[in-house]
Amino acid sequence: MESIRVDATTLSQPTNKTVRIIGQLKTIDSSSTGTINANGIINVSSSTDMNSLIIGNWYEMLGKIQKDDLSINVMEFFDFGTDINENAIKKLVQVAHQVPELFVTE
Repeated sequence: MESIRVDATTLSQPTNKTVRIIGQLKTIDSSSTGTINANGIINVSSSTDMNSLIIGNWYEMLGKIQKDDLSINVMEFFDFGTDINENAIKKLVQVAHQVPELFVTE
């Protein structure tokens, strides 16, 4: 599945496309909604029960950006734990947008 890496600063570019985002889970508002910090706060929702996720952990999420409010409808969560270099993630997103041919295959 083709997807591009995004964070809060690049959400408006690929609306209605599948994206990958790495963020720290900040809140779980209900079993299906919450917020993450990915170089800014982003609302996320999922049909998967989010109550099993751990607040404070970093997750890579595969999902679609919703055009109306730039929230992300998450299809899959991958737990990265707590030990992560946030600056490296920011750089990864920058490089993915500067040189997309390194990350996107046709």
